Amino acid sequence: MKIKRLILSLSAATMVCAAEGQQPVTTLSVNGMREAVVDSGWPVIVTATITGPEAKGRAESIGLTAAVPDGASIELPFVSRRGATGTAAGAEIATAVWTLSPEAVSSLAPGNYRIEVSDGGAVASAVLLRVVSVLLPDQGTSISRFTLLSQWEEMQGHADLALEWADKLVREQPQALAGHVRRADLLTVAGRYEDALAALDEAETIYNRLEASSSHPPMLIRYRKRKLLDEILR
Repeated sequence: MKIKRLILSLSAATMVCAAEGQQPVTTLSVNGMREAVVDSGWPVIVTATITGPEAKGRAESIGLTAAVPDGASIELPFVSRRGATGTAAGAEIATAVWTLSPEAVSSLAPGNYRIEVSDGGAVASAVLLRVVSVLLPDQGTSISRFTLLSQWEEMQGHADLALEWADKLVREQPQALAGHVRRADLLTVAGRYEDALAALDEAETIYNRLEASSSHPPMLIRYRKRKLLDEILR
């Protein structure tokens, strides 16, 4: 579900360019960002999103490489995962996903790693992964770590462990909107629609409290709630 949300979050300008027949556009992210910082015990999720003609074929053939700051290539034990395909604004969209397990990350020496995807021999996009000895904990890093561990366990097929990490995030950071939305996603996949709806209700309450002065309602949360209500009322 994370991949689908990433597809929908692509900029309108990128999709319009691809829809108008220009060359495909490739965007790379590491743990959802252009630059990510991790320490021992974090998973790493790299996602390449291709928008434009023949996106699916390019996603299947695209290559991932890594290098240290001096430019020397380095082999990292990335595991290729199933991506997703779809369309938006008339453009074909496809993703390719690679992961590093928490154990693999723990074995990496501290430093900067440049991660690139190549298409046809040319670098299409690059991101930076920074590995540090100890990442000082704060609210933001805790949310990111628990969310990523939840996503990692879901990719491993461990739905129960994925939900445990989401539950842990909500317990330790009860005002973390991401935790309640993550729980709702996992409960929906499990068919626990009423529990998922309750999680989204809590997410909307938190959003309204945090964004009391905002004129923008939580449209994505409400959209998910409508879909869940449709399932419950069937």
